[in-house]
Amino acid sequence: MVIFPCSVLIGTAAILSNSSLHKKREVKLLKMKKKFLALASLLFGLILIVGSLAIPAAANNVNVKATVSQLGVLTLAVNTTNYPQNTSTAVNYGTVNPGSTTSQTGAVTAMVQTNNQHWSLTQYTSGFGPGNGSRISLNWENSGTSNYTAMSTSSSHPDTLQQNGSPTAGTSFPLDYQLSVPWTVPQGSYNSSVTYTLALN
Repeated sequence: MVIFPCSVLIGTAAILSNSSLHKKREVKLLKMKKKFLALASLLFGLILIVGSLAIPAAANNVNVKATVSQLGVLTLAVNTTNYPQNTSTAVNYGTVNPGSTTSQTGAVTAMVQTNNQHWSLTQYTSGFGPGNGSRISLNWENSGTSNYTAMSTSSSHPDTLQQNGSPTAGTSFPLDYQLSVPWTVPQGSYNSSVTYTLALN
C-alpha cells in the first residue's frame, strides 16, 4: 500500500521534471531564435548597404536641340484711324481736284524686326501711269519732317529709308504721303502701288 503511492508520486515528480526541462529548452530555443533573427536582420542590413555601395545609380542623358532661324520681318500698317476711307492695305485719297495737293500724315508705318543681322529698307512706287496718270506725283517724307520729295518710280534706284540698320526687336518708320495732281490730268480713276523691300546685309 505504501509502494503504490510512492510510484505515483515518483511518476508525478518525473512528469514535473520533464515539463521543466521542456520549458528550459523552449526558453533556450526562443533565445537562440531571437539571436538568429537579430543576426539575420544585421546581415540583411549589411547586404543592403554593401549592395547600395557596390551598384552605382543608373544615369542616362537626354540631348536637347534647337535651331534658331534668321528673322527678318517687315510689317506695313495703313493709317485707318485718322483716315477712315483707307483700308488695311490701301491709302485712299478719294475724290481730288486737278491742281490740288493732298496729304496724309502717318499714312503708312513700316516696322522692321531682325535678330542678328544688319539690314536695309527701301521703297519705290509703280506710278500712276502709263498715260495721263504719269503726271500725278506721289511724294513722301519721314513723318513730321516737312520735307516732301517725289517717291522713286524705279525698282533699281529706290528710296532708301534705312541703310545698314542694327539688329532690332522692332524699328518703326511712320511715313507721310502727299498726292500732287496737276491741272492737266483728265478726269478718271488712277491707281498706284508702293513696294517696300527689307534686305538683310
